[in-house]
Amino acid sequence: MVLTRFARIDPVTMETGLFCLRPRGAEKEKATFLVKHRHGARRYQYEAPYALDHVALRVLLALCALAAMSQQPVSAAPSQEGFQAGRARLNPEFEACQLITGNWTGPLATLTREAGMTTAGSNLARVRQRLQELAKVRVTVFDADTDNLIGAAQLISFLSERDSNRVLITLGPWLSKSILPSLKGQYVRVCLETLRQIKDPAGQILHAVFSSRIRERRTTPVRYGVNAVAAIPYAKGSAAGGATQRKRHASVRRAMRALAASGWRIEPVPATKEGCYDILRRQTVIPAPPPTRLATARRKSPVRASAV
Repeated sequence: MVLTRFARIDPVTMETGLFCLRPRGAEKEKATFLVKHRHGARRYQYEAPYALDHVALRVLLALCALAAMSQQPVSAAPSQEGFQAGRARLNPEFEACQLITGNWTGPLATLTREAGMTTAGSNLARVRQRLQELAKVRVTVFDADTDNLIGAAQLISFLSERDSNRVLITLGPWLSKSILPSLKGQYVRVCLETLRQIKDPAGQILHAVFSSRIRERRTTPVRYGVNAVAAIPYAKGSAAGGATQRKRHASVRRAMRALAASGWRIEPVPATKEGCYDILRRQTVIPAPPPTRLATARRKSPVRASAV
């Protein structure tokens, strides 16, 4: 099976801090996640029972890549009743009821491989659990200036066939706009080949977030302080003093080494008081689209000399 190379995702989700590392044994029920993020003229609110981990991040990016390949846009038209159950589970409100959504239907094992895991039974169970967690994330959109409600929907919806490992997943409308090329929405690209190479959990989160913030064609590095880097893979608002902060800084150093090993340009800046990194994104080659029939015909046709 040939795995996808890149995933398209909206520019908001990676900036919310939805995906982070949590201490072992942390009680998820006591860590309600609620973040508001302004993008352009809109304010996006992400709400979930708790923040999600690096495995959920990999599952979402793999799902985005598969949905972009399948290109199954679904509207609210009655003619597409087969997919309406997935749309209904998004619980759309206002604008979200009219927007097109992306879908992916296939074996759970395919999604698991895309996320960089083997298809062992334990991994299939992990991916199914992360899909259920992603389906609990609620995205609400407001006008940034007037605070008027524009729309709301779940990030994804998740259905599975009885006695089967096939799943039907519907993406939320604003996520779908960025993923489906036909909708021409704004998006950022995350290299999944690199993501699968990185085994460090903090490194996986940093790779996705830095991919959202640093353009591929940028030629000058972006400078981040150690504390700013550490704030990315750890839950917002969590305590980080003393021994905890030292452990997080050690985790960041491991993650940055993992990024450097995967091709990112990571240069420590020791002269600064806090400690900084100069970061430049790995240069990836975008495969050229296949030539159209018209272009192929033009190349094959002989060139006729013009009369003088």
